[in-house]
Amino acid sequence: MADQPQLQSKAKVCGSRCLSRITSTRFLKVFGVTISSALIVESLLCFTMCRIDIRSYILSFYYLVFGALSIGVEFKFEKIRQYVRILFSFVGRGFWYTFLGTIAFGGEWWAMLIAGFLIFAGVLNFMAVCANKDEADKTNDSQ
Repeated sequence: MADQPQLQSKAKVCGSRCLSRITSTRFLKVFGVTISSALIVESLLCFTMCRIDIRSYILSFYYLVFGALSIGVEFKFEKIRQYVRILFSFVGRGFWYTFLGTIAFGGEWWAMLIAGFLIFAGVLNFMAVCANKDEADKTNDSQ
């Protein structure tokens, strides 16, 4: 019984480290670029494998454009910042990835997997607002 408080303390430290790593800007950038690239791959797959109808092709085009836009945002291209400044904040990217996840849900297993990861990326960005408060304030001040 005497080891329980010590075990709880170690669990808190481990959880805190894990949270700080998955909400770090470096991890979020790599995860965002990876999942946005997967969205682009999904669009290309759908162009070749989806049933032939205009809705599927339009959605695939959106996936391609939005995936490229997300990669540009993650690399902080200034040209993109001029037009969609909101995507350069954690909250903006949280809403953006959640939105992309909801439109990416499809009938294929890979579409559901990518949509789930996109929504997870949105949740991580929302969590990063609290975890990286100092960095978020610095970003808002520089704008």
